[in-house]
Amino acid sequence: MIGSGRALLVVLHGCAQSYGDLESYGNWVDTSEDYGTVISLPGVAGGGVYFGCWDYYGSSHSRGSGDAADLLAHVDALLADPTLDIDPNQVYIAGLSSGGGMAMVMGCLAPDVFAGVGIAAGPTVGTSAFQTASVSTSLATAQATCETLAGSHADDFATQHMAAISGTNDYTVAQGYTQLNADVFAALYADAAGLPSLSSSPLVVEDLPGFNPAGVGTVYEDELGPRALRISATGMGHAWPAGSGSGPEIGFVATQGVDFARVLVEMLTAGNRRVVGGGLSEGGTGGESSDGGDDLGTTGSSSDGGDDLGTTGGSSDGGDEFGTTGGSSDGGDELGTGGSSGGGGSEDGAGEDPPCEPWVDVVVATITGHFPRFSSYPGGYGVADMTYVALFGLYGMYTAFPLYQAADGDWYHDPANVPGCE
Repeated sequence: MIGSGRALLVVLHGCAQSYGDLESYGNWVDTSEDYGTVISLPGVAGGGVYFGCWDYYGSSHSRGSGDAADLLAHVDALLADPTLDIDPNQVYIAGLSSGGGMAMVMGCLAPDVFAGVGIAAGPTVGTSAFQTASVSTSLATAQATCETLAGSHADDFATQHMAAISGTNDYTVAQGYTQLNADVFAALYADAAGLPSLSSSPLVVEDLPGFNPAGVGTVYEDELGPRALRISATGMGHAWPAGSGSGPEIGFVATQGVDFARVLVEMLTAGNRRVVGGGLSEGGTGGESSDGGDDLGTTGSSSDGGDDLGTTGGSSDGGDEFGTTGGSSDGGDELGTGGSSGGGGSEDGAGEDPPCEPWVDVVVATITGHFPRFSSYPGGYGVADMTYVALFGLYGMYTAFPLYQAADGDWYHDPANVPGCE
């Protein structure tokens, strides 16, 4: 790894696509393990707008409201969990379609938070829901919108990276947005570096990671190296490029072609200028944990030595699965943080009639409303008996649930775990 911890890649699903589709078909595990990267696939709040879309629309976005506030709060909570060991200088965001548009919004709104942005078939910042079929903004307008959103954080464009991709068979979102998105960030990066423009050269798509990748592309560079990539993937439709093997596109995921997640992580690991070991420094490219236990490059650590509380999915040892790539829809044990479990609740008794009432306070709120009650415990960041990762897996962002305060001030998810309850 580079820097002082693991990288975090937040990946946003597209309209009419769920985080479960990305989890099932997105080809995350090898990249996550090879580069020690935490990958989180959150679901959009309340089913999203229109057809499950992220609200990237228009130019009025704020760190304190809407999807942007939720995503920043989600990142903050993951950063606060010591079991994940995430380096705040290695936080990246990517997405497909409306998720790609939202990733661009977040890269503009919070360049200090997101050191890298990946946009797959995403419309350009400032556009509306009815401007997807054709390019409906200009470089100058989009650049100005992005700079306005960044405000006092615009200087952080000097160390941000980005990549954009779309397929030649994508007729859902205009392919021209991919070129425009790359041009917008290239212009922002050039301005931040005091340059008239970044240089550009052809990208050999066939040399990229994936399964038979093909297409054309461009690399945008400053004097220190690559800053942005643009890829037009031959034959790909409106889909997240997983590059995992042969087969048709399924759930808006393309198995054949470029492995975009790996392209992003490789570029950002090699080029990150916010950390020691990134950019032009030497210092390794990631890998496994050195603590002699389980491979913690992607799975995190358990609070009790048994449950796998990682961020790429589930455990392989038969324990409960609390990965942050998504939740189960069958009511089973797989409780990812991308959304809420279909099981309707925890198996540990939370929400049922407790055997006694030793607590001094009970508060019902969503996970964001509970942030003031979270803290760091030996098992990780969250409450005394459950981590934030596991709670997010159970309830997602918008399902309210109770927390119980013990006499010593600690908060608990399961009332049966409050000291004094026997």
